[in-house]
Amino acid sequence: MRPNIVSGLIGGAALLAAGWLLGRLGTDTPRPPAGGVKVVAARTDVTPTPRAIAPAITAPALPTPSPMPGSAPAHIREDEAVRGALLDPAFEPNALYRRLRTEPVDPAAAARMQRAIDDGLVKVPYLDRAHLRVRCATTLCEVHGRFATGTSTDNVNVAMQQLQGDALRAPLGSAGLEIITAAFGPDGFTLYTRRN
Repeated sequence: MRPNIVSGLIGGAALLAAGWLLGRLGTDTPRPPAGGVKVVAARTDVTPTPRAIAPAITAPALPTPSPMPGSAPAHIREDEAVRGALLDPAFEPNALYRRLRTEPVDPAAAARMQRAIDDGLVKVPYLDRAHLRVRCATTLCEVHGRFATGTSTDNVNVAMQQLQGDALRAPLGSAGLEIITAAFGPDGFTLYTRRN
């Protein structure tokens, strides 16, 4: 009798467990996952309230200045001190190019000025000596040249400093010449000198 009672108890417990399990599968309550995190069912009886959105902040527009009625438009005043410190507009490179070509050539003066310029250019490194041109008239000289092929940017800077520094200014000064403008670009450099 005892084996029948034990098997009946086991069978009844199995039926109860199966019924309980089937009953659980039919409900909406979520089961906790294996990791032990508790899952809570969402409430459907609560409607979310919309959040208020803050209005965008915009900067106020600045008023456009308008001239006072009956007044003339404003201008920056003339300043004689500043004007006196600026170079004469006739000494711009293009004006000097034209002026040199219209100035009569004094062969003796041109030869002296060219020798002084040549003496100074010898001291300037990184120049393409085959493309140096010095042209002198009576009071003006034009020096045009290129930097040596393959010269680094640092070395080009050294050459430009020498062309504008004492390497060239000292021999020019001793010959009574001064550099009045220097222009540098990708095709080389152009200097203009004049007699003091």
